[in-house]
Amino acid sequence: MINELHLADDVNLEDLLKFKDIVKISIDEKTIDDIWEGAKEVLKEVIETVLKYQKEEGKDLKDFLDGYLTELEDIIIKIEENAQQMKEKYREQLKHNVNSLISNIDSIDENRLEMEIVLLAERADISEEMDRLKSHTRRFKNFLENENNNDSIGQELDFICQEMHRELNTIASKSKILDITNLSLEGRTLVNKIREQVQNLH
Repeated sequence: MINELHLADDVNLEDLLKFKDIVKISIDEKTIDDIWEGAKEVLKEVIETVLKYQKEEGKDLKDFLDGYLTELEDIIIKIEENAQQMKEKYREQLKHNVNSLISNIDSIDENRLEMEIVLLAERADISEEMDRLKSHTRRFKNFLENENNNDSIGQELDFICQEMHRELNTIASKSKILDITNLSLEGRTLVNKIREQVQNLH
């Protein structure tokens, strides 16, 4: 036939299937049911395997995040321990500034003195930032522990990470203590690692 039709190559099944009017496939209902039964078992096994893998992956991810959060909480404790030292630093600076202002008592500007006191007191106080930072870490942990989270958990945790990063930035900008500055930097690095892992949540 190849010689008669002057074909260059052998005719295969793929070539024949291109001609729908020539090749017709008929499958009876019983055969379809048999095929479905076999496919259904395979599909069930695939789904179970995927769910098992997702569960294991989710547990590993939670363990990573828990570890990072524990490190972050340790950093927060260390920052609080150094916060009093920062207040002392500002107190010394305030004394120096006041002495400069009153070196000539006749020309002291009481308004400026009061402003200096207020500004330095505000700069030395990181209690609000620390409170918010601790609140964010607690909220993050609650999300991880809650098994009934919705599909937007990734977005929620990413937002919390942004807020934690913001508080650590503010603490660093207020600090005149090297230890607090370094701890804030370490905390921001941890938060960035957490955000990377959060990207895997859907």
